[in-house]
Amino acid sequence: MWNQQGYQNGPFNLYSYYVGYNPLTSVNPYPRFPNIHNQAYLSPFTYVVGDVTIQNNTFVGPFVSIRADEGTPF
Repeated sequence: MWNQQGYQNGPFNLYSYYVGYNPLTSVNPYPRFPNIHNQAYLSPFTYVVGDVTIQNNTFVGPFVSIRADEGTPF
């Protein structure tokens, strides 16, 4: 499946618009898109942004926020 940016990163669902690049800031001036394995499952309304890596066989529950939009990767 495809997310709204056109990248094929994982089994995104209808709510994949909550996955995206980090905002540009003085601490992190480069946009980074999350790296999500195709065997990971993102529940509805999961928010993933920035330099995040989610590996295989990972379940991210509903309404969870994983952010790496400031500073180092997460």
